[in-house]
Amino acid sequence: MRTRAIMTAIWFFGMCICTAFLLLFWALGIILAADVKELGPAILGLFLPFFTPIATYWYAERQHAAEAPRVASTLAVSLSVGYCIVMVLILGAVFLATPSEGLVAQQIDVMRTLAVPLGGVVGGAIGFFFSQDN
Repeated sequence: MRTRAIMTAIWFFGMCICTAFLLLFWALGIILAADVKELGPAILGLFLPFFTPIATYWYAERQHAAEAPRVASTLAVSLSVGYCIVMVLILGAVFLATPSEGLVAQQIDVMRTLAVPLGGVVGGAIGFFFSQDN
């Protein structure tokens, strides 16, 4: 149960931090409101495919679910943390870069590119964790 709460928090806060960065870029004038409308769904698309099944699991939870084996939970949590850190750092690098037009969009494109191979590994680990958590 505790590991499921940790997994939910990891994905929720990873998504919130990246969304907050996007809003902060807008507030600082780094991007326009139209950019937020365009790039917001891209940010959500990097996190929601992982967050929604984890959150849904809370509603499908059995009355007395057992914890998954340690290897499954360690793998799922570690890879989830790694994925979220990578995404936050890529987007956060905008603060350190020289401002230029399209910089945030370029960073989000890098995030999308990395999300494909990383997502396959992380998604598999999450699936393994929840399949063991019965």
